[in-house]
Amino acid sequence: MSTPTLPNPQPAPQEVLQRHELKAEAIRAGIFDLDGLQLVDLGMLKVNDRGELEGVADAIAKLKRDKPYFFNKSAAEMTDAEFDEALRNHAWRPGSTPPKPRPAGHVSTMTDKEFEQAMRNHAWRTHR
Repeated sequence: MSTPTLPNPQPAPQEVLQRHELKAEAIRAGIFDLDGLQLVDLGMLKVNDRGELEGVADAIAKLKRDKPYFFNKSAAEMTDAEFDEALRNHAWRPGSTPPKPRPAGHVSTMTDKEFEQAMRNHAWRTHR
């Protein structure tokens, strides 16, 4: 009686390398949601006689054209209005409340003399 053979659950090394190359090209293109790679047309990819994957850049470019919301825009690709909006939203996530302005006397707004005085006051209060 022979024992049944189970399929190998691990992908072939060549397939793993292809996935990594696809992922690397997507990251270079500015993808921020790697789930978008599931939508890449794998029919565009071919392995040449040297074992290298061809068509990766074209496949990622097509994905970026078809599904731009998976990618960040560089500053050069933004319109002036988009750039201004990105600057306004840089410090917080969309949908959350914007950061509160710093209170007067915050360390980042102090002069050197004010900072030295604040440190003296702090040391005096904590070491009495």
